[in-house]
Amino acid sequence: MPPVNEVAIQAFHDEKFNSLNQCADEYGIKRSTLRSRLNGSISHQDGAKRFQKLSPYQEKWLVEWIIEEEVAARAPSYARVRQMAEAIARENGDDAPCGNHWTEGHSTVRLTINCSILGTQ
Repeated sequence: MPPVNEVAIQAFHDEKFNSLNQCADEYGIKRSTLRSRLNGSISHQDGAKRFQKLSPYQEKWLVEWIIEEEVAARAPSYARVRQMAEAIARENGDDAPCGNHWTEGHSTVRLTINCSILGTQ
C-alpha cells in the first residue's frame, strides 16, 4: 500500500478534487506538505536514506539476528550489535566504524536490543 502522500498526489493529478486544499484535507495531510511533494521535494526520511549505514533490508536482518541470539539465550550486547552492523556495512564498502551511540539512532534495533538485554537480567 503506497503512503498517503503518494495516494493524495495521484488523486490530485487525476483531478478528483477541485483544489489542493480540498485534497489535503481529505487525506489528512498538511497543505504545505502536499504542495511541496507536488513540486518535487522529498521527505526528510527519504532524503536521509543515502546516508544510512545499513539498508532497510540489512537492518531487518540485524533485528532478526538479535532476536535469534536472544532465543538461543545469548542476547547480544550493544557492542556486539555494533560489531555485527560494522561487518554488514563492510560488505557495502563502508569501513567506517559505528559510533558508540549508533544503536540509539535506530528505533527498531534499539527496542529489540533493550527487550533482549532486559529480558536476560
